[in-house]
Amino acid sequence: MPIRVLGLDPGIAMMGYGVIEDNEGNLTAIEYGGLSTSAKQATSQRLRALYEGVIAIIERHTPKEVAVELFVARNLRTALMVGQQGSSSPGCS
Repeated sequence: MPIRVLGLDPGIAMMGYGVIEDNEGNLTAIEYGGLSTSAKQATSQRLRALYEGVIAIIERHTPKEVAVELFVARNLRTALMVGQQGSSSPGCS
């Protein structure tokens, strides 16, 4: 039975995503792209836009699993902004 997986590369200015399907070891790219926000928007508006974008992807493809890229940031401000995404979303701990 095919399994769909959503992969996320988090970022507040640009969040990359990809949806793949694994059918007994045969991988197929279903959809990929990026969700972007403007630096002119308030952080809360940017996070809301990203949240709504991810929800739309989930509703379109109903993945069974989600993978999120982890990273080590050299820029503390960037690390805090990206980390804020997870703590601001409902259901995240």
